Amino acid sequence: MAAAQQSARKAAEEAQQAAQKARDLQAAADEAQKAYDEAVKANEDKAKALEEARKDQADKNAAYSAAQQATKEAQSEADAATDAQTAAQTAVDKANTAVAAAQAKIDTADKQVKAAAKNKTDAEATIKQANTDKTKALADLADAKAAKAEAEKAKQAALDAKTVSDAKVEAAAKQVKAADEAIADAKAAYAKAKDDLNTATGKLNDAQNTIKRLQNAEENLKKANAKLADAQAKLDEANKAKDEADKAYEKAKADYDAKLADKQASDKELAAAKQAEAEAQKKAEEEAKKQQEAQKKADQAKKDAEAKKQKAEQAKKQAAGVTNNGLASTGSDTTAIATLAAIMTIAGAGCVLVRVRSAKHADGWHAVED
Repeated sequence: MAAAQQSARKAAEEAQQAAQKARDLQAAADEAQKAYDEAVKANEDKAKALEEARKDQADKNAAYSAAQQATKEAQSEADAATDAQTAAQTAVDKANTAVAAAQAKIDTADKQVKAAAKNKTDAEATIKQANTDKTKALADLADAKAAKAEAEKAKQAALDAKTVSDAKVEAAAKQVKAADEAIADAKAAYAKAKDDLNTATGKLNDAQNTIKRLQNAEENLKKANAKLADAQAKLDEANKAKDEADKAYEKAKADYDAKLADKQASDKELAAAKQAEAEAQKKAEEEAKKQQEAQKKADQAKKDAEAKKQKAEQAKKQAAGVTNNGLASTGSDTTAIATLAAIMTIAGAGCVLVRVRSAKHADGWHAVED
């Protein structure tokens, strides 16, 4: 009987241990479920963070593209402004060259005009003298022609008279010759005066042309200076436009660099969010697997505990002497027989097994029959 009670106590302890193990495993399963729920929530948070990172990246990409386009346009404007500045500088340089050339012409013409003024004065004096000489030569020519006519007339008269001596005829002939020479001299003087007049007129024209060139040179200088001023004004505008374009480009470039940095940071954040989301997903899957295994173990432990509980209750009933059919135990159940067999082995021969059937009363005493 003591052995049956000890066996029952042992079965009860094992049942309690199994129940505790089942409770511990259920607690572990609950913890696994909690970890799984947290992993799922973390995964949801990471997924949300990933979505926000993607949206942020899309915004940063759009801002980057806009900044890139703005930088491109600013660069184009800066290039155009640089080209305009270069063209304006070329125009100024060209205008400066023209002014310098015009000034050089003025300097040269200024020297020439002084000589031209003297030549003009000399030419005017020469023209005046040539006109005087020409007038005198014409008068001398007229006088010589008149003298020749008189001499011709006297000579003819002497020839017609026939009474005139040869000396008078010779004298008249000499007068005619002298008149021819005077006419020739007058013609030569007239021709010379005419040549002097033409030469002086040419010099006068040259002097006047030189003076006119000086006047033209001064006018050209004025025009060149006007062009230079206009080119300089355009250059100033081009320089201003280039400065503004450079500033706009620098601003656009700085904005572009900032947007590029934002984009790169956003790319890293997106990659990190993807990695975190993947790790959270993996952890959730692992926690789910752990939870399933823990729950499986807990369920199995519950089954084992229930079986041990039933076994303990059965042992308790047997220890109390009650069989499955409600009758008092005869002590011939498997546990009792094994126990008695062990006792016989220790005590040796001489032991007699007596089978007794007794009824167990409610207050715990037994009625024994031989």
